[in-house]
Amino acid sequence: LGRYKVSVLSSSQKLGWVPLNETILDLFEERQLLPFYCKLLNLDLSVAVVDLFGSPLPNVLAKAEREGVEVGSSLTGSNGRASLPPNLIGGDYSISIYLGGGLLGVKTFRLDAPKEIVFKVDKYVVMGGNPMETSQFVTLISIGSVILLIVLALKHKKIGQAVSKKRAKE
Repeated sequence: LGRYKVSVLSSSQKLGWVPLNETILDLFEERQLLPFYCKLLNLDLSVAVVDLFGSPLPNVLAKAEREGVEVGSSLTGSNGRASLPPNLIGGDYSISIYLGGGLLGVKTFRLDAPKEIVFKVDKYVVMGGNPMETSQFVTLISIGSVILLIVLALKHKKIGQAVSKKRAKE
């Protein structure tokens, strides 16, 4: 009889024993039942990565860490989504995303329910299913616009000359 601290722990290969719930129990009887609710057990985590325009960004590596220990990683598919290992234990996590070995972003959050973390990467634009840096995209658009204006100016000049010749004949 007396006052006891009661903890519920979960075993993880990477993290060791992880606390799920804890309470103080005043024990007045020889047998006493105490229900525990472990809301932080068996949680799912996914990541969605989109480009500047909101299009899904494929082939991005997402790594999840809990307390500095990597608990899983996955590549995004053509829909820009990646599912990390199922049945995670809740707590403080950070997710890092990488493209071509370069770090694109990091988010830190508390996992206390199934969650999808969305990253918007303004540095890239998806063209034809392949990521391209936004600066390259702007350069291509600018060059294309200049070429289009030159073609239109030449066409307009040709049409103007044809009209002038026709008027001169009349």
